[in-house]
Amino acid sequence: MLTNIIEQLHQDAAPLPRFWYLPHGANVALLMASDDHATGDGTKSSFEHMLTLDPADCSVRLWECPRATSWIYPSSPMTDGEAAEFFDDGFDMGAHVTTQCQNWTPASLDVSFARSLSAFREKYPSLPEQVGSRLHCIAWSDWTSQPHVERSWGIRLDMNYYNWPPTWIQGRPGYMTGSALPMRFGSDDGQLINVFQQETHLVNETWNGSTEGIEKLISAANGTEGYFGVLGTHYDYSDSFDRQLMDAAMKHDVPMISARQLLDFTDGRNESTISGLHAVAGSVNFTVDPDPRVAGMLQTMLPVQSATGTLAALHRGGQDVDFTVRTIKGIDYAFFDADAGAYTAEYH
Repeated sequence: MLTNIIEQLHQDAAPLPRFWYLPHGANVALLMASDDHATGDGTKSSFEHMLTLDPADCSVRLWECPRATSWIYPSSPMTDGEAAEFFDDGFDMGAHVTTQCQNWTPASLDVSFARSLSAFREKYPSLPEQVGSRLHCIAWSDWTSQPHVERSWGIRLDMNYYNWPPTWIQGRPGYMTGSALPMRFGSDDGQLINVFQQETHLVNETWNGSTEGIEKLISAANGTEGYFGVLGTHYDYSDSFDRQLMDAAMKHDVPMISARQLLDFTDGRNESTISGLHAVAGSVNFTVDPDPRVAGMLQTMLPVQSATGTLAALHRGGQDVDFTVRTIKGIDYAFFDADAGAYTAEYH
């Protein structure tokens, strides 16, 4: 609604171009994220199965290959060498931090991160520092200490907002924050914290073997509701929920990504710019400058209607630009690749 209001208010001056939420114009992606409690070879088996789903010559960077994150107890049977090979293949791993299911103070939470990350680093020295986290038991004792502590340890994607318990959810899939997009935390004085909250929407304990939640949320993103975004997942290898998620993603052609991939894309999208917007005699000019992290992935969307007419042609550096038209929340937009350059849109 806010976006539509901004577009309507600005229409007499010039249509406002902006970037689409996800790569390649996708409506939805699954953030595949497990909590591995070292009860077996769950992570290894799941990653190996995911590798069998790779399309030929797919690109991990472009979200073409199914990938996932696993937060792992250091007692996991996976070796450092195996973890390094999986990381090289595009998978993401880190410590499954625990407070032993106890409430915490900021000081005790910092100690929990120190212990868990140190133990993980000792077991897996070949892996880079992790960028995401979900606590065991998802304890949350105050409003903002957790993202502040996470940020101090280099963690910038938090998945602790979690659709559970089943007695509360009652078989109703949805977005507990009203969104399926990563959003920065805010402090109590109104300042942004450079940590993103990514809700965990699809939880194996909540759905108890049912695929209803998976199907409904994917359908709501691809259907007339237009509930676009990234669906966070949780599985702990106590059942087959990871395979059910993979099957649904393959069935509906939904990208499967890791926490690291989502953070990289989100940062790259936020650092990309559209500048120099001005309208002259039925033409709208602007410059697109995509961040390298989203090169070949990001799409720009431009309203088809303006005060001077309908979009008739789009050029970049004097060359024609192909576009497709999609209706998003009642407004027709031209979608096109966000390649760097100076653009001219002609409205007749």
